[in-house]
Amino acid sequence: MGRVPRYAFPLALLGFAELVLIGVQLATTQNRPMPYDVAVAVSGSSGFAAQQLVAGFGSVTYSPSQPPLVPARSVPAPFAPSTGWLIMLALVVAAVLAGYAVAARRAGTPYRTGRFALALVGGVLAVPLLDLLAFTQFGLPAEVRGPALAALGLLLLAWYERSVFVAVVSVLFAVLAAVLLPSLAGVVLSGAVLLAAAFAAVAGPAKWRPRPAAETG
Repeated sequence: MGRVPRYAFPLALLGFAELVLIGVQLATTQNRPMPYDVAVAVSGSSGFAAQQLVAGFGSVTYSPSQPPLVPARSVPAPFAPSTGWLIMLALVVAAVLAGYAVAARRAGTPYRTGRFALALVGGVLAVPLLDLLAFTQFGLPAEVRGPALAALGLLLLAWYERSVFVAVVSVLFAVLAAVLLPSLAGVVLSGAVLLAAAFAAVAGPAKWRPRPAAETG
């Protein structure tokens, strides 16, 4: 079967991290209270009306002379960091860099300590900075910014490994998680794609299993 490609570890790690993120989000949103402004707007309204408002477009101001479901003025939502994605991606970046450092040391070509520390700090800090940039420059909502940052990281991995396979997986991930299904379903499907890709890289037949970068370069 040959050597296992290095990029199998980041693919599997990100896919598994998405599954953990799903579990955490489901556990924390079950008992989440309704926002105050929405609760006031739907007081006296039906349960269906409350559900519609909670699933709406953010903070909405209502006129007393209008029905509860007719907004008098929509207030643009302020910047809200995609906290779950930010924490997950920062941890994944740190774990991937540490994994590559260990692999380099075992191969007899260890990274310089200062360069590794700089890459680690820069990679972790880049996650929230890019998240803020995606909001200020493109106005992307939090549920889209997280998957978009993950896709950007996968494209960077594809460039570093010179892997067409990882590039294709990155595009498929972005389409599922950030374009077609920027929701829980997108996270589930994109995570499944990453885990399947990692499995293909590790255990697929030698005829079509992606080769390591050292063999392709």
